[in-house]
Amino acid sequence: VKALKILNQFSSFKALNQQLEQYTKNQQTKLAGDIFELAVKLYLQTNPKYRTKLKNVWLLKEVKENIKQKLNLPNEDEGIDLIAETYDKRYWAIQAKYRSDPKETLTLSGSGGLATFNSLAFSYCKNISHGLVCTTVDKPPKKIRLLKSVGFETLESWLALDDNNQEGWKHLVAKSKGRII
Repeated sequence: VKALKILNQFSSFKALNQQLEQYTKNQQTKLAGDIFELAVKLYLQTNPKYRTKLKNVWLLKEVKENIKQKLNLPNEDEGIDLIAETYDKRYWAIQAKYRSDPKETLTLSGSGGLATFNSLAFSYCKNISHGLVCTTVDKPPKKIRLLKSVGFETLESWLALDDNNQEGWKHLVAKSKGRII
């Protein structure tokens, strides 16, 4: 609820991003991450590229128990932040990675590395057909070929929400308020 209230205060992604940068600088990275995860959910529900493919998008805490069991999904956040269900009953694992520095390089190894997400989604979990990493860095990692069946949405996608008089952002916020525009 707190993340939703904060997200709804902003008239553009750029303005939200500036606030998320402040949270990160003030050691409130969990709050920044929670808000970005919600933004990712709303983005996937409103962006034409995804809303035609995805029937449901859930934050990890919203995933029903029967689906968690079907996917062998851990209860704790160990790298998968959201789950999406396609119209043809396939499941996607989604990781939201907010970074205040768009030039930061996402890595495969180490703490918070994408290899953990990849192995969790495709080795530990079951019935996951696709992985998606949504991030605010401006390019995917150099060794992207090592990640099987993983797509990326980078900073360019988020900045595009502000194109055409913030059209994409307005759709995202309307969805968060239960409205359709």
